[in-house]
Amino acid sequence: MLAQEKVVLTGQKVDFHIHSHASSHKDDSKVKDGTLKNISVLIEGLKNKKVNMCAISDHDAFDKELYLKLKEEECADNCIRKVLPAVEFSVLFPSDNEEDSQVHIVAIFDDTEDEIENRIVSAIPCISGKPKYDGKSAFSETKFWEIIRSINSNVVLIAHQKNSLTSQNVRHADANSVGEQGFDRFLFLEYFDVFEYKNRKNELFNKNYIYEKDIEDKLRFITGSDCHQWSVYPHYDEHKQDEMPYTYLKCLPTFKGLAMAVTDFGRIKTVNSFFSPAPESKDSIELQLNESSISIPLSPGINVIIGDNSIGKSLLISKLTQYHGIKKQLSDGYEKYLKDNGIVVETVIPEGNFKIDHQGVIRDRFENLGQGLISEELQGKFPEAVDVGNYREIAQRYLDAYVQAVRCSVDYQKQLAALCDFSIPPFCEQAEVTGLKIIGRASAVSSTKETSFVSKLKKAVNIVEGFKDSFAKQLDEEDIEDIASVERILNKIIKKHQGQVSALKRDESIANAINTVLDAKKKSFTDRSTDRGKLETRFLSDKNSFAEGVASIIKKRTLVKEVKFSFDPVTIKPDTKNVGAYVFVSRTASREISPRFLEDIVSKVLRAGKHIDTSTVDASTLKKCLLQYHDEDGDPILVLENKLNSLLDDALKPQQAIINQGDDLFMTRSQGYNAQIYFALLADGLEGSSIYLIDQPEDQISQTAIKSAVIKDFRNIAQSRQVILVTHNPQFIVNLDADNVILIKRDDEGKISISSGALEYECDDYKMLGLVAENVEGGLDTIKKRMKRYEKAD
Repeated sequence: MLAQEKVVLTGQKVDFHIHSHASSHKDDSKVKDGTLKNISVLIEGLKNKKVNMCAISDHDAFDKELYLKLKEEECADNCIRKVLPAVEFSVLFPSDNEEDSQVHIVAIFDDTEDEIENRIVSAIPCISGKPKYDGKSAFSETKFWEIIRSINSNVVLIAHQKNSLTSQNVRHADANSVGEQGFDRFLFLEYFDVFEYKNRKNELFNKNYIYEKDIEDKLRFITGSDCHQWSVYPHYDEHKQDEMPYTYLKCLPTFKGLAMAVTDFGRIKTVNSFFSPAPESKDSIELQLNESSISIPLSPGINVIIGDNSIGKSLLISKLTQYHGIKKQLSDGYEKYLKDNGIVVETVIPEGNFKIDHQGVIRDRFENLGQGLISEELQGKFPEAVDVGNYREIAQRYLDAYVQAVRCSVDYQKQLAALCDFSIPPFCEQAEVTGLKIIGRASAVSSTKETSFVSKLKKAVNIVEGFKDSFAKQLDEEDIEDIASVERILNKIIKKHQGQVSALKRDESIANAINTVLDAKKKSFTDRSTDRGKLETRFLSDKNSFAEGVASIIKKRTLVKEVKFSFDPVTIKPDTKNVGAYVFVSRTASREISPRFLEDIVSKVLRAGKHIDTSTVDASTLKKCLLQYHDEDGDPILVLENKLNSLLDDALKPQQAIINQGDDLFMTRSQGYNAQIYFALLADGLEGSSIYLIDQPEDQISQTAIKSAVIKDFRNIAQSRQVILVTHNPQFIVNLDADNVILIKRDDEGKISISSGALEYECDDYKMLGLVAENVEGGLDTIKKRMKRYEKAD
């Protein structure tokens, strides 16, 4: 086998159902010209149709000379690359009816077996040049398997199914002629490798049947010409010249390639479209190993790198991208490894021509979604973050009321504790002129609340004005006029209350000026007063302060109350965006603003078992209730307020999630499920067509999920881009049906060696399936499960 044929670069056009004169015992004169003398007619027909793999499969007979003559074309310079030995057997099977039904089976044998043509001839019982049947014009099922075992070769079995499986007109010798139960037996036992049809219109019906029955892994179809007259190839004969829909197989032109192809539906098509013409793909990896040049052919599809631990698999894909996304410390270590082992990687994939996911990167991308951090690959798929402004205002209003109640209680308890006795001067019988006394102070209503009110109104105006710029395309003339009306009303209210703010601030300024003068005069008068006058002044001042304190306490007492959250919950609605079968969700950590939600926030700032009664709490009690409070933290009320606001911010932080349609929008998936979603998105072709390199895609994904979903996703990814992946999982090699396997290992002398090729590739030095079985844990079992239909003769 040529080196360039290590990997499949294009599909093989095949026809394994051609008859010759050897079928004359059943087909009479239809095949009279199918002789050795006329073999050039068939060869010319095959060349005209550019057929790559073929077989003459006669009814219960095998013409050794025809086979060997046609096989000579493998060495000729034309399209025919493989000729295989085959026989179309007539076999009787139990049916749903009383009588057995005949099914035609094309059996294709391994041409690499010694004397295979002689073994076939010897195994088929004949009498007077005709097959010796043990049934009515056919072999029994028992006799059929006796013949197969006698030939003792690996074999591929193709069952006739000329009409579609859903057709009401069951044809003679078709696989479904045995009835529904009999056909189900064929499927359940995986009796045949593939089923043959000829009419192109049957393809759609057959595919619908497969997907409706969910038997994609058990039922595959191939076409065959069933040509009886070589001069009109590929038609049946000169009278039946229906269009022939050729089948293409993604395989090397070998029997092993055929066996691999018919055990995987992804390798069989009626158009040669196995690989996309991605412009960024690489034909090979060129490197120097101990000063020897090595060229590793690459498939345009899926290339899998396997090998010993720490042998350089991850290094190779990193080096191809010039260590893109790799920390310098690691890349320095990689460079040292290359130098120590005499390796020079010459192939470079230019920046912009690849996408690479190093080990663990996919997990990190999805872990950050919970914190609202979206990776570049996912950025455009999520809807805008939920606007939490309104929800926050609702929650903030109730939390502010709670904090205000705590403040009122603390202030009340503080003033109550500060209200103390004062001394009354002794009674003096002799009148004494003590002079002028200043005992009061000017006061004014605070402008703080009015100023805050005006500030919030101005904020509302800014928000309304912002609509005109941010949503210009959504607004019509009526909307614009309504917004202008709202602005006029808000500005009118602002103007009114700004006047009140100005008046209050003016009163505060006047009161402050009066108090400044009074304080100065009071000091002057006090300095000049008699001792008796000073005593009286202090008494009058203390009495006045006491009265004001009592009044203030009484006023505060009316504000002190127990606060309990009581209101109808407000649901926080996530925003969604459908992408294929998934829903991209922008949400918040909390589902709603509710009394329970606020109670939970409050409980998180308090010590375990502590509760704040807003009608009785004082500063000391508050400090003891607060979690992780220290005296150096300052005002406990401000600490409480800041902690509540911080927790509210956390609860309303944006989050992103990806779920299946129909799932709870607040569902949180596992990291393994997230990775599945990521691969599904790549499979949808949403990430471009550059080369995709990935290190160990199996991380955190269950074996079941790999089999049921991820394998299919990777096949779809390979439809639009070249894939190079590193794996230790046999499913990503055998079940994925990798187009090329690259094994890196150390030989018996400790030197690094590299072997590569398609799964079916074999040479004098190695068989690729054998290398997979030997070097990948679980590889042998996976291969056996895949190939159990292939080794029929055993």
